[in-house]
Amino acid sequence: MALAGCFIRLGNLMNSEIVGKVTDVPWAFIFLNNTEFSQEPRHPAQLYEAISCLILCVALYSIWNRYKTGLPQGILTGLFMVVVFVLRFVYEFYKENQVTFEDQMTYNLGQILSIPAVLFGLLGIWWAIRRRETRIFTNEASAAQARQEFSKPK
Repeated sequence: MALAGCFIRLGNLMNSEIVGKVTDVPWAFIFLNNTEFSQEPRHPAQLYEAISCLILCVALYSIWNRYKTGLPQGILTGLFMVVVFVLRFVYEFYKENQVTFEDQMTYNLGQILSIPAVLFGLLGIWWAIRRRETRIFTNEASAAQARQEFSKPK
């Protein structure tokens, strides 16, 4: 999912969609194909999100690869939800509002919708740790080790 998010945001960048706010940072982009906004240097918010998703993909894969036999089922999904939507909440500060009614709001709709997603991810992490159930084993020895490790009282 994180890798798909990376490619989606790169597509947004190439299509000059979801542009950032005007800025003077040296890495700012001028979105020539987007006539809705002024042709001024803007935060490449899509690139920020794409890079974050790529890093998250590598991090989640590394965690899975290292601890796959002992990871509680659902923990990576919860971690993905928390990281993606916390970052989305932050990156929304760098983006132009997509609809005019958001101009009157303290937080835009993307930020508001990120809050329950973060809570859902935290709930998933808590649930996964509480259950301590694993189902991915490379061989019987690793399965036995995982059973022993996670059969300790909760």
